[in-house]
Amino acid sequence: MWDRSPVRLALLHMLPGVAEERSVALVPLLARAGLAADERFAGDDVVPRAQLCALLRHFAQRSGDPAVGLDLAAAADPARLGMAGRALFSGRTLRECLAALARQMSDLQGGVALRLEERDGAAAWRHSFSDSDPEHARVLNEGIAAFMLRALAAIAG
Repeated sequence: MWDRSPVRLALLHMLPGVAEERSVALVPLLARAGLAADERFAGDDVVPRAQLCALLRHFAQRSGDPAVGLDLAAAADPARLGMAGRALFSGRTLRECLAALARQMSDLQGGVALRLEERDGAAAWRHSFSDSDPEHARVLNEGIAAFMLRALAAIAG
């Protein structure tokens, strides 16, 4: 657990509800990741990305579903992600929305590089973690991809 990039716990605001739906006790889950039992998933609480990844790995193990990040993404409310979530829906075009998210990402989590690459009429959204190990990227990427796909569909109509 060496990835010290700061991440707002608001990124997992949906965890308590999804854990309850899956009958996974939240307090032991939080304790296993080194978080307090009364941890809030809103506001300005910040933890290292490694701790958030440990929490997600333990949740996947306890729920018996390695793809639990998809359920978390489906339950996410962009407005609860602070400035980054609001920025994602602030533009007039899809490009403006993605650019606004990129500008505000550091408010939600550090150590993230976002790019929109366009070539020959096709666009690719790149989301990568700097100074992170492959396991941390793996545990987060599935949920991030699902969240972004849902957001892009909502923006595009």
